Amino acid sequence: MSSLNLNHVDTQAVLVRLKQLYDVSKNKELPDKIGRSESAISLWKSRGIPFDVLVEVSIKENTSLNWLCFGIGDQQLNPYQQPLLEKASFMVAEENESYGENQDESSNPFVDDVLFKESWLDAHHLKSENIRLFKMPDKSMEPNINKDDRVLVNLDKIEAQHGKTYLIKIGAEFMIRMLTVLPNNQFQLSAANNLFPPLIVSHKELQKDVYLLGQVVGHFHLWG
Repeated sequence: MSSLNLNHVDTQAVLVRLKQLYDVSKNKELPDKIGRSESAISLWKSRGIPFDVLVEVSIKENTSLNWLCFGIGDQQLNPYQQPLLEKASFMVAEENESYGENQDESSNPFVDDVLFKESWLDAHHLKSENIRLFKMPDKSMEPNINKDDRVLVNLDKIEAQHGKTYLIKIGAEFMIRMLTVLPNNQFQLSAANNLFPPLIVSHKELQKDVYLLGQVVGHFHLWG
């Protein structure tokens, strides 16, 4: 069974948040809630909490892993944190479509709601059927990507590449993280904001509990 590989995680604090989540006051009350033995939970104090347990809790309770592991952000995931990739709102503009008198077509491919020119997609080697938008749910990637910015994701790019940034699903939570390849077949998923500690996962976990949904190819801010 794999363990959460985080230098910054406080196991005792995670146990406190688990008791808060399940509305119990003692560790011995957690086994029935989590579906693990009391002896297993006792071992967590010295060995750390298995990563797959935290993922399972996140999914079943719709709970943020950032809150569960680090106490950051809201306990419950909000509906807007779900990207609904298949229903993302975007359009592809025809080359002869009007962009308005004051639009600079060469510097700004995003027009009106979310509008792309085919020539811009071609120039960036993107296919309209593979790109989706994700609304950034938190401040984890600041100052690079702000909360509520729209992140452009290429669903056709899901192979793990060093130094690339991805839309990732862990448990019930979607997040944007940069991937770093480490020795021993491990990967580090890093936020730009130091308040959000990095997560180190094995190749096995990257295939089982952590899903790369697509590579980030751009982002933009909506004004108004």
